[in-house]
Amino acid sequence: MPIEILLAFFAASIAIELTPGPNMAYLAILSAQSGRIAGYAAVAGVALGLLIIGLLAAYGVAALIEANHLIYQALRWG
Repeated sequence: MPIEILLAFFAASIAIELTPGPNMAYLAILSAQSGRIAGYAAVAGVALGLLIIGLLAAYGVAALIEANHLIYQALRWG
């Protein structure tokens, strides 16, 4: 995969992460209760998780999970 595509994907991941959503409420509450350091750690964890999921989806793992009902249910119910 060309580096230009990966850089564009990385930029899109950052833009998606900066938009408000359910993670935003979690991060705001955690930061208010536990402080700035805990908030930064949680932001890093959420961003890393989203990046990993995005990369896996980009490489076709999403199609594999969709094709296998057992894997889908295991991931869905954790």
